Amino acid sequence: CVEHIRIWMAQNLLKLNAGKTEVMVLEGKRDPNESLTEINIVPDNKATAVSPTARNLGVIFDPYLSMTENVPKIVQSCNLQLVNMWRVAGKLTRQLKVKLVSTLIHSRIDFCSALLNGISVKDKQRLQKVQN
Repeated sequence: CVEHIRIWMAQNLLKLNAGKTEVMVLEGKRDPNESLTEINIVPDNKATAVSPTARNLGVIFDPYLSMTENVPKIVQSCNLQLVNMWRVAGKLTRQLKVKLVSTLIHSRIDFCSALLNGISVKDKQRLQKVQN
């Protein structure tokens, strides 16, 4: 499978970087005793173990696409920006504060927001708390 991907990428003038390649098995509902995390994929004669998560464009995917790994990173990033804004808040006008929140907080939450469809109630509440 990886060899087919490498060939397709080469045909399209792209290169598969084996050092940065992550392999993740997407799992559906099945027997929890079956483990597919022991599969080894061999691109360019280098074994690559299956990863429990994979990152693409800054979004962290888990095997069930539940986004439980990604939401804490979004919240952490937003909280860091809020702390930094709080440090300089006394020197900013209200209009500038609104622009900063829109730029720094809402953009992080909105980035790939379509992937957040169907997340757990707990994760929704965490994102909502940061947004408010």
